[in-house]
Amino acid sequence: MKRPVCLLLIVSLIVSCAKENSTTSGGSGSSSGDKPSPAAKPSTDLSCVYLSEINGAEDYVEIYNAGQETVSLEGAKIRRMRTLDGADDEQTLWEGTAGITLESGKYLYLKYEEGKENVSTNLKRNLSAKRNMYVWLQDSQKKKVSEFKRGTKGSGWNEVHMQPEEKEYSYTNPFSPADGEWHYAAPTPGTANGTKMGAIDQTMMYVVMNEIDLKNSKIELYNSSTEEIDLMGFQLRWSRINKEGVADNKTIWTSETSLKIPAKGFLVIDSETDLSPYVQKNLHIRLRDASHTDFTGEKLIWDDVKRGAKGSGWTMVDLSSPISGSMARVPDGSGDWFMVSQPTIGSTNGKTTGETLPDWEGY
Repeated sequence: MKRPVCLLLIVSLIVSCAKENSTTSGGSGSSSGDKPSPAAKPSTDLSCVYLSEINGAEDYVEIYNAGQETVSLEGAKIRRMRTLDGADDEQTLWEGTAGITLESGKYLYLKYEEGKENVSTNLKRNLSAKRNMYVWLQDSQKKKVSEFKRGTKGSGWNEVHMQPEEKEYSYTNPFSPADGEWHYAAPTPGTANGTKMGAIDQTMMYVVMNEIDLKNSKIELYNSSTEEIDLMGFQLRWSRINKEGVADNKTIWTSETSLKIPAKGFLVIDSETDLSPYVQKNLHIRLRDASHTDFTGEKLIWDDVKRGAKGSGWTMVDLSSPISGSMARVPDGSGDWFMVSQPTIGSTNGKTTGETLPDWEGY
């Protein structure tokens, strides 16, 4: 019932941005003999400046000036919220430097590039394509003027897994009440936003792969939420090249009946396929909910773990370091992946060797 009010508010903002600062010719106090007025300073009012597009897979944010005049972005910031050790922590992704402006109807494209974090038109940090997100634009007086949220805070911002964002689409601000809320659209960095492709999936995916013991063909799942979760219909899928040399996504576990994982608890899965021959191979394993699909019709991916790159094919490339113990998240559920000399399948992950997984591309 609240939606018409929100739409009316958006309409009023758009009309306001379109009409503000309109001028008429021949104002009072001017004549043909007067000297030209000095150029007006760019406005610091960012009420008509929006976060326009966010792409976690490609690490960029786009800002759009929907107003009728050039604005100064000096001192403006793009910030995000994350939860660190249970406490909210604000991070600056970008800050406008002296003299930076954005003309009416123009876009500012800001991308993260490793090693170029201090470039004025680059993001200082990368984004996540696979976790809950809270990002906002604030003016030089720290007032929030535009924001984007994917999911809710849950157990922490930038902590809870969500359907992975693919490179083929971005989170896009519609600017039009007819299009509703933020949605998926084809990436259009630095240009007008594309046509709506679908609604952004808001499923909070609290269950993840937490430890992988290849030698014993066991995979541990962890539930980071405060409620038990039924895994009926869930699957573990493994990308590989089969004996005929053909790419083959093989199901190595399925829960066909009700199977509940307790809150803050573990569930140990025995793989239906022997994983021990692959301790030194490139790997790609997914946890998915086969009973639900996203807007493209694909099964919902709850976790997606890769070691190495696909190269000539998953399970076909020898990596420099074999896994001697197991691979584990530290801390449980949300941490980075490490080598663990002694597997702790079914319980809290133990002390790491201090070595992050070589060529690891999990999240």
